[in-house]
Amino acid sequence: QVLRDVYGVEFSEMYREIDVGFTNEQTARWLGRPERDPLIVIRKRALDKHGEIVHTSRVKVVPSRVTLNMVA
Repeated sequence: QVLRDVYGVEFSEMYREIDVGFTNEQTARWLGRPERDPLIVIRKRALDKHGEIVHTSRVKVVPSRVTLNMVA
């Protein structure tokens, strides 16, 4: 919302990738899980109307702590 309201960025496309990953020493400590515990990894990339990438993110989530809703 900040990109839109403050900087006037107009989003055109959004891509999300959902993958499986595993905790390493650091993420296991942050999430309170054992090392090599499975994770859902969600990567997001937003493009503006010119096709330029204006936002990226990567979120790692413990599967038992997430619900995914998908609309076709």
